[in-house]
Amino acid sequence: NVKLSLPITWELKESVNTKFKKNIDENNILFMGKVIKEKGIFQLVESFIKLNSKYNNKKFNLLIVGDGKDLKSLQMYVNKMNINNIKFYGWVEDYNKLINIFLKTKLLVCPTLKGYPEGVPRVIDDAGNFKIPAIVSNVGGMKEEFLDGSAYIFNPNNEKLDECISKMLFDENLRKNILNQYKIKNKNADYQN
Repeated sequence: NVKLSLPITWELKESVNTKFKKNIDENNILFMGKVIKEKGIFQLVESFIKLNSKYNNKKFNLLIVGDGKDLKSLQMYVNKMNINNIKFYGWVEDYNKLINIFLKTKLLVCPTLKGYPEGVPRVIDDAGNFKIPAIVSNVGGMKEEFLDGSAYIFNPNNEKLDECISKMLFDENLRKNILNQYKIKNKNADYQN
């Protein structure tokens, strides 16, 4: 019954891009949402492991914000694999802490699995407002919402998530095109300045 859902950044009276200074010196990848297997979080961790192996000369971090029934098993898996560049924030309600997480993020990934009744996570708009491009799964409302190119639509049937992530991290033209499309799409939205 939700008719309108606004991202947390809609309350900002000034553009987040002039009010806040981004602090990105590493390839920080963000997952923000329910920590459940249906949201593709385990596949994201597997892809993250592949990225670390493939680009061992680059610094990557995976920031996981959220809570859910699979959080403990995910943490146990990460500990067992001895991965030290994945940070678990848990559920975050502190507005300033959320903003600080966005300020150090280079890429948002929403890798929801097929079959999960996904809508359009508002975190994608929050990321876009901070000039953070997003990779979204070709499922639910996301596949229709981002057909305009305002996010990178990941198709798990014929694309590897780790390759999509590396493309989005290192192809500046692709990043700019997606962010430009996001800006065009949302220029008249109520929460934009």
